[in-house]
Amino acid sequence: MSQIFLTADYRIDPVAGTVTDSEGQECKIRPRTFQLLLLLLSRPKQNFSKQDIMAQVWSDVVVGEHVVFQSIKEIRQVFEPAEVIKTVPKQGYTWIHDVQELEASSGTKSQSDTSSTGKKALVLSLSGLCLALIFALIWVTQLPQQKLSGSLVILPVNDNIKDADHHWVKLGAMDQLIQQLASGEHTGVLHTDYVLEIMERANTPLQGYSSDDIANIFTVSGASLIVETTLMGVPQDYKLLYTLFRQTSIKKGVVFAKSIPAALEKLANIIAHQSGLNINPLPADYGSGFSNEIIANALLAQENNDIESTIKLLEAVVAKEKSNLTAKRLLIEKLMQQGEIERAGELLQDAFKQLKALDKPNREQVRISFFAAVNEIQKMNISSAETLLDKTEILATDLNEWLYLGYIAETRGKVAQHLGQYQRAEQFFQQAISYHQVLHCPYGESNGLLNLSILADEQGLERKAQAFLNEALTKTRQHQLIQVEKRVQDWQRQLAAK
Repeated sequence: MSQIFLTADYRIDPVAGTVTDSEGQECKIRPRTFQLLLLLLSRPKQNFSKQDIMAQVWSDVVVGEHVVFQSIKEIRQVFEPAEVIKTVPKQGYTWIHDVQELEASSGTKSQSDTSSTGKKALVLSLSGLCLALIFALIWVTQLPQQKLSGSLVILPVNDNIKDADHHWVKLGAMDQLIQQLASGEHTGVLHTDYVLEIMERANTPLQGYSSDDIANIFTVSGASLIVETTLMGVPQDYKLLYTLFRQTSIKKGVVFAKSIPAALEKLANIIAHQSGLNINPLPADYGSGFSNEIIANALLAQENNDIESTIKLLEAVVAKEKSNLTAKRLLIEKLMQQGEIERAGELLQDAFKQLKALDKPNREQVRISFFAAVNEIQKMNISSAETLLDKTEILATDLNEWLYLGYIAETRGKVAQHLGQYQRAEQFFQQAISYHQVLHCPYGESNGLLNLSILADEQGLERKAQAFLNEALTKTRQHQLIQVEKRVQDWQRQLAAK
C-alpha cells in the first residue's frame, strides 16, 4: 500500500518521485534531494545531523558536507514562502511543518498514528529501503554522463612534485586543461583568470582545498562542476589525481601518463564524457600563456592589490616572451584600469598583428577584441567601438563564450545609457543577465540588476529602481558576494538620500 505525504499545501509521492503544489504543478527536484526530503518527512519535528543525512542519503558515494547544504537550500526554495526546515546550530536540520500521510485505501492520518505499531513501522522501513534502491539505480544509470548545464570551474593544479622544472604546473597545466574543453550551448568553461577572480571572492587559497573552500566556490560562482587536480610522480611516470565535485556528488580518479600534456588530454576526455562537453584539440606545440612562473607571481600580486608589482611583472613577461598573448592581454587590462589608455592601445595594435597569424579564432582573440572596443570607448570613439563589439560578438557566439557575451551586452548597455537611449540600454542589460544565467553566474546577474536599478533611477522610475535594487541585494547576500554587496549597499544609501 503506497503512502503520500501532505505538508504545507504540497503533495509528495514517494513512488512517483514527485512534489506537487496546490495547483497541481510538479516542482523540479533532483533525486538525492528528494531522498533527503523523504527522510525529513518520515520523522517531522525530529533533528537530523549532517552525518545522519549523509549516511542515509549519500551512503553509496563519497561526498562532502556541501551537498547537504545545497539540497537543504533546494528544498527550501521549492516550498517558499513556507518555513519548513529549521537549522539547529551545530546539530542539524528539522522539518517543522505539520505532516500528514494519505493511504490509498484509508484516507488521511497524522504522523503519530502511522508509527503506532511495530508491524506498520516495518512496512515503512521496507518501503523506504525499496525507494532507496530505486533511487540508487537511477543515480548509477546517470553516472556515465550527466550533461552539464551552467559553468565548469577548473582549479589551479596542486603540484606535489615541487621542483624547478614544474613551477609552471599550477596555472599552466590548469590553463591547458581549460583550453581543451569547449563551452556548449548551455555550458561555459570558465577561463583561467576568471577562475582566479572567483577564488579571490570565495577567499580560497591557490593550492590545498578544503571541503569548505569547495563549498564557498560553489556558493560564490554558481558552478555546476568543480575540478580539482593533483600532480604526482616523475617524468615518464606521472600521476594526475582528480576529483570532480558536483553539488550532489563527488567522483575521484587517477590518470597515468608519461608526460603532463598526455595526462591532461586524458583527463579532458574524462571530463568531457562525464559532462557532455566537446573536446577542443590543441596543436602539438601548444604552450599555455600561463606556463610562465612570472605570470603566476603577477596574479598573486594582483590578488594582494599590489597593482604596481602586477604591471611590472607582466611587462617583464611581455618583454621576454613577445608572442605570449595571455601576458599581453593581462597587461592591457591592467593598464586600462589604471587609465593608461595610450600604452594599452599600442599593445593592442601589436596583439592584433599576432592574431592575424592564427589559423583559426580562439578565446584569447575574443578577449583582446573586447578590450580593444573598451579602449576605443575610453577614447570616446563610440562608432569604432561599436564596430569592434559587433565583430567580437560574432567571435564570442561562435565559441560559446558566454562570459564575454555578457560583458559585451553590458558594455553596449552603458554606451546606450550614456547616449540617453534608455530603452536600448535596458534591453542590453537584460541580455547581459540572460548570458550570465547560462553560466548560473550570480556575480554577473547581480551586476546586471544593479545596472538596471541605476538606469531606472536615471529615468525617474523610483519603484522600478527599488525593485531591481532589492533583487540585487537578495542575490548578493544569498551568494555571499561581499564586494558586489558593498556596491549595492552604497547605491542603496544614495537612493535613500534622494
